[in-house]
Formats: sequence, structure tokens, C-alpha cells
Amino acid sequence: MPVLEGIREAYCQAWTRARPRLELPEREDFKHHRIFATGGGSLLREVISVLAHHPSGYEWPLEVRRIEKPEDLFHLSRRPINGEEMPFVSVAYGLTYDAFELPEPDTPDRAPIVTNPRGVFTSYEDM
Repeated sequence: MPVLEGIREAYCQAWTRARPRLELPEREDFKHHRIFATGGGSLLREVISVLAHHPSGYEWPLEVRRIEKPEDLFHLSRRPINGEEMPFVSVAYGLTYDAFELPEPDTPDRAPIVTNPRGVFTSYEDM
């Protein structure tokens, strides 16, 4: 029970910190948010049951989703990962994603200088 209470407490604290940052429409959408559980605990009915209760106390259960197997995930022997193994390798798979594969963001100091050779500016109303 203490472990399950700790899992529930961590989830509720995350919700409590995030909720004030959400606008009203987002809060309405998050009444029915989905939860992704990873690791061996995702296979335990008790853990899923603790997570399925909304932190704000709504009556309906939340959907706890299973993570689907990515197309590029294989064992070193080139044998595909099966669905039963996915809970155990999903976190490691996410940590192996190479950040260099992501495009660099454009920041204001990197944005190209835009010139207006004709000197015609679009008015706010035209936009």
C-alpha cells in the first residue's frame, strides 16, 4: 500500500502543479486525459487502478494506454521486440533518441533579416 500511495501522490502533485497553468478549455479537455504507464508496474492491475482515478476526483475512470511498438525497435539480433517486452524497453528506447536528429529551432537572433525593398508595409488590418 505505501508504494501505491506514493505513485498516486506523485501523480496528484504533478496534476496540482500543472492545473493552474492550463486555460479553462484545456482543463475541460484534461478531465478525460489519457495516461501512459511504462515499466513493469504498467502490467500490475493495482498500479493501473490507482492511476485511473482522476486527481480532481471526477467519477469516470481515465484511460491508461499501452505504448505501441515503434517500427524501428529490434533486439540486437535483429529480432523484432514483441508487445509483452514493450513496457520494459519503452523508457530505454525514449532515452536513446538522438537529439541531433531534431532540427535546430529558429530563435530571434538566428532568424534571417527580412528586407522590404518596395517599402510597402502590411497594415495590421490587412493581416
